[in-house]
Amino acid sequence: MSKKGSKQSPEHIAKRLESRRKSHPGYMPPGFKAWNKGKTKETDARIAEQAQRQLKHRKLHASGYVYLYAPEHPRSYRGYVFEHILVMERALGRYLFQHEVVHHVNRNVRDNRLENLQLLTAREHASLHGKGPRRPRAKRGREFSCQTCGKPFYRNLSQIKQGAGKYCSVACMKGWASNFWRKK
Repeated sequence: MSKKGSKQSPEHIAKRLESRRKSHPGYMPPGFKAWNKGKTKETDARIAEQAQRQLKHRKLHASGYVYLYAPEHPRSYRGYVFEHILVMERALGRYLFQHEVVHHVNRNVRDNRLENLQLLTAREHASLHGKGPRRPRAKRGREFSCQTCGKPFYRNLSQIKQGAGKYCSVACMKGWASNFWRKK
């Protein structure tokens, strides 16, 4: 157990960083160097060689993305990798880090031209897709007219099953009840 102000041993620091890497796959500690640092010529040749082989093996994913066959690629799943990832890696001359995401600028996932691809961090990519217009959800339910004030209001199916559908608010319902008892 370390006391306040005392230095931690190099073994403890290495163990702590390793646990962070396991629990957070995109975690990059300060000073982290890529595994292929200084090996760009080998990497360039390997990526170029893969590109030639991959033109033969193309598949279409259910979500519309294009898969290419690359069994020795670090991101391959059952031997296939998304084409937009390979295009970006070819342009960079290195493999992508875990926290890097390739974004399609025009949002057409089959358009894998380099001009249409943008390299972002996962956080930037999430915030980019969070912005912009959202499609309105289809309403499932019915519109009613309040018996007290006559104002139109909407109730979904579960509310209708519970019997809601006469009043637009609790205030209108209470107002109706108080008026009902006053009349008698």
